[in-house]
Amino acid sequence: MRNYAGLLREARRVLRPGGLLILVELDTTPMLANKAALDPELAPGWWNLWTEYRRVLTTRGIDVSIPTHLAQYVAQARGFRHVNPQEVTCSNQIGIFTI
Repeated sequence: MRNYAGLLREARRVLRPGGLLILVELDTTPMLANKAALDPELAPGWWNLWTEYRRVLTTRGIDVSIPTHLAQYVAQARGFRHVNPQEVTCSNQIGIFTI
C-alpha cells in the first residue's frame, strides 16, 4: 500500500456508522518471537529472504515501516472509534513470524 492516508479516507467514506475495518500488516523485519533482532549468521537464508523482500517493496515505493506505525496512522485519520491494535505472533516449522 503506497497511500495509507488515502486508503483510510476512502474506508471512512464508504463504511456505514458502526462499520468494521480490519487492517493486517506483516512486519517484514527479521526477528525472533521475543522481538529481538535475528542474527543473520543464525539463519542466513531467512535473513536474506526478508532483506530482499524489504528491498523490493521499498524500490516499488512501499513503506515497509507501516506495521510499526499503523495504529498511529488510524488514530490520525480521525473518524475511527474503538481502535484496537493487536499483535499476533505465529510460529511454524519454518520460523517465527510477528504479525
